[in-house]
Formats: sequence, C-alpha cells, structure tokens
Amino acid sequence: MAFSKIAAENLGGSTFPAIGAGNLTGIASANNKPAFSATKSDNQSISNNADTKVTFDGEILDSDGKFASSRFTPTVSGKYYIYGQAYHNSGNNSDMKVASLNIFKNGSRAALSVFDARANQPRGVGMTIEAIVELDTDDYVELYAKVDTDDAGITIDGGDSQTTFGGFKIITWVYIIKLKNILMMITN
Repeated sequence: MAFSKIAAENLGGSTFPAIGAGNLTGIASANNKPAFSATKSDNQSISNNADTKVTFDGEILDSDGKFASSRFTPTVSGKYYIYGQAYHNSGNNSDMKVASLNIFKNGSRAALSVFDARANQPRGVGMTIEAIVELDTDDYVELYAKVDTDDAGITIDGGDSQTTFGGFKIITWVYIIKLKNILMMITN
C-alpha cells in the first residue's frame, strides 16, 4: 500500500474521519512503567564456574522506585522486556573457557546467553541478554554471570557502561491496534 501526502484540511472533513481525543482513548495513558536502568561502577570479583548475582550501584532510571538491592520487583503484573550486559574478565590472557549471562526470575534461570570459547580462549568477553518475562506483582528479576577458567582473579567489570541491567513494562497491544486502525481509516 502506498502512502501519499494528506492535506491537513482533509483530516477532519467528510472524506477522512476526524482524529480527536475520542479516537485516541487510552493511548495517552499507555506507558511502559515501571522501568529501570542500572549501572555498575566498579569491578566485582566472582567465583570460578558459579552463577553469581551481579551487583549494581548506580541508576540511570528507576521510574517507580522498584529497583533496589540489584533486584527489580515491579509490583505491577504484565510482560516485561528485561535486558542486561556484562563484561566477563577471566583475569589472564587466553584463559576463558565458557562465560554465561543469565536473567533470573525469583531465584531461577529465566533466560540464558552462553559464550563457549574452549577452542580459542580469550581473556574476556562482553555479553548481552534480553528476554520478555511475565512478572506478577511479587516476582523479581536479577542478573547473574558465570565464568569458567583455570585461574583466579575473575571479575565482572564495571565502569564505562560495561555492565548494565534494565527493563520496562511492555505496553498493551490494544493501543497500537487502535492507532493502526485510525491510520488505516485516514489512508483509505
């Protein structure tokens, strides 16, 4: 379907339906809150080959005060887009075997991202993870990391936005469908 330029005067007349607050009911009130984005400023030592909770000491955004103790508890049921990134550092060159980044929901793995480097072992790797997670009012999510190496000195590096964690409530598709229907009326 091709779109053409629509003159503003045609949007309210008999040719096109008027776009007013009545057609947009609910759209203005739709939002993706609660939302959060957390950062890590310092390196965090972790044990070899063990899922370890990543701790965060800074917030870019915490719309409703739902992020505390490196844990997001939304208190609003719905589907959430949850994401994280972390720089896994084995501490020594050519030493990392496997690294993973996980989203945990209520203490159990909800999503997993794995980097397997046994054939060509680097010192470190930056990893990302994202998932859509169904959360109830009392559910919580946390970010966990793991590194398998032969040496000590393993860290999850902070600073320079290397390690972040965030998420937001996904708005209801009903609002997008209403907007799509309005646009279809305008273009037909």
